[in-house]
Amino acid sequence: RCYKSPISIKFDQITAIVGVNDVGKSTLMDALSIFFETEKPDRDDLCKANESGKIIITCEFSDVPKSIVIDADFETTLEEEHLLSDRGTLVIQKTYSGASMSLSSVCAISRHPTRSGYEDLLSLKRSDLIKRAQEKGVDLTGVDQRKNAPIRQEIWRSCDDLEFDTVPVPLSAENGKQVWSAL
Repeated sequence: RCYKSPISIKFDQITAIVGVNDVGKSTLMDALSIFFETEKPDRDDLCKANESGKIIITCEFSDVPKSIVIDADFETTLEEEHLLSDRGTLVIQKTYSGASMSLSSVCAISRHPTRSGYEDLLSLKRSDLIKRAQEKGVDLTGVDQRKNAPIRQEIWRSCDDLEFDTVPVPLSAENGKQVWSAL
């Protein structure tokens, strides 16, 4: 609503937000309600200066789970899946757009491989992961090929330089949805 550029607030055990009327205190709380899906955004939530027609809400979590089950009961970690920021936090960005202000994307903003052929492993199905491993000459002997995470990790381990960079990793399409629902 009233925010033209990004703002940042760190929440701790107790956080107080104080200010005069119409500076955005309620907007911050509404943004959190939208992010955590207890409210839905609408066009009135757009900043008057917003020309993109999008609302982007990003939350950063320092208390991340030690392990996560993404697929087939296989425990992995956000670090092994390259979904943490360079500070070791989980940064989730949600974008809402269109006339209905519906959720158009969910991304982890993380230090992730960007090297071609290694950057999209989270979005691949098991059969495509096995095919990618074959294309890259990765030996999957001893790797549980019934589960995606160990295949991904073996492919990533096989590369000398994954060319890490801070990028948005989609969590709202294909297998990325499994990551998001697990979180």
